[in-house]
Amino acid sequence: PTLADTLNAFPDLIEDAGYQYRTIAPDEVDAERLQRQATRAFYLPYVQAMSTREANELTRFVEAGGLVIADLRPAVADEHGKPHARSPLDEVFGVEQSTEQAKPIRGVVTVELPVGAFRGRLGLRFSDASLRVTAGQAHATVTAPPLLHNTTAQESARAVIINRYGRGTAVLLNFSVNQYGVEARASQKTRRLLRELLSTHGISPDVKLSPSLPDTHLYRFRQGVARYVGLLRNPPGVNVPGHDHGARDIARFRPEQFEI
Repeated sequence: PTLADTLNAFPDLIEDAGYQYRTIAPDEVDAERLQRQATRAFYLPYVQAMSTREANELTRFVEAGGLVIADLRPAVADEHGKPHARSPLDEVFGVEQSTEQAKPIRGVVTVELPVGAFRGRLGLRFSDASLRVTAGQAHATVTAPPLLHNTTAQESARAVIINRYGRGTAVLLNFSVNQYGVEARASQKTRRLLRELLSTHGISPDVKLSPSLPDTHLYRFRQGVARYVGLLRNPPGVNVPGHDHGARDIARFRPEQFEI
């Protein structure tokens, strides 16, 4: 997977799940600042390069009760792209990664141990089979059919590794989200998994829309005592992320009244 594909898919995944996010610069990765800003969760979209200072601040953030989620190969290299001898976040995630050489596979993600109320298959995803689980608990397996790798052996990797660290939690998906939006059913399940990961740690959307509409994003803004909520939908006729048929998908949802 490419970083560009991941960064294009990640915002849709977060917003389709009913959340908003804020992008920060490396210099802003500071545990005390994150706590002052009431940051409860930190997501690392394919962040392979990270300085030791940033990793130490994220470690402090999790120790103090925060939640950090990464998709694939977090902090395997320093800020200059040089591989770490060992990823400074391995202990936090409860894994051991090969920083020098990944073992990429493409397989079906199956969540066997429930994450909240979710279990099931997520479709084909890229994963790193070199990862070894140490203190964390793997809730899923990525299984690659032999034909995809021109071998007779079936390749597999552990995924959705959840590790309690200090007063907080670290989650390493060990699969890429770059395919989010390509296929509707798998995208819906990926959203459900993300919601369960966040809600089981007490993080739920501040505002909920009922009934749920495909590709409707809620945006919240506070100014003094006033609170504003905006709804943004992709127009009919557009083949929108996470849905295969564009207008046909949207046409199924035409309620006359919404509850927020």
